[in-house]
Amino acid sequence: AADMAGGPKQCRYACLGLGDCEAKCKFGAIEMRDGIAYIDEEKCTGCTMCVAECPRNIIEMIPRDSTVIVRCKNRDNAKLARSACTKACIACNRCVKVCNYDAIKVENNLARIDYDKCTRCGDCVAVCPDHCITIE
Repeated sequence: AADMAGGPKQCRYACLGLGDCEAKCKFGAIEMRDGIAYIDEEKCTGCTMCVAECPRNIIEMIPRDSTVIVRCKNRDNAKLARSACTKACIACNRCVKVCNYDAIKVENNLARIDYDKCTRCGDCVAVCPDHCITIE
């Protein structure tokens, strides 16, 4: 959140920080820190209650062993997305072009990973100009 231009709430796709997801989670797997929801993977059961509760629809279920993650949820065009955040996906398609496994696509101005195809090679991470794709 610290790297976002204008602060974490500038982006209309950012976490609102209201804690609706934290309140809904019966397993104590979500903690609000500095207005951002953090999910404890060890406590998460995958019940998807937080996904349904998120007012901005930005929480998504990904396989536990996935290490390559698109951190951005902004679906605006590149100019609008960048005006809200320096780490926004700008739909440049570099990740798509470099992926040898057809595991990433850009849809609605946003990179999306097909976790069934992703080999976690990190090539998409290396070419992402705004570093919104990360590898753990």
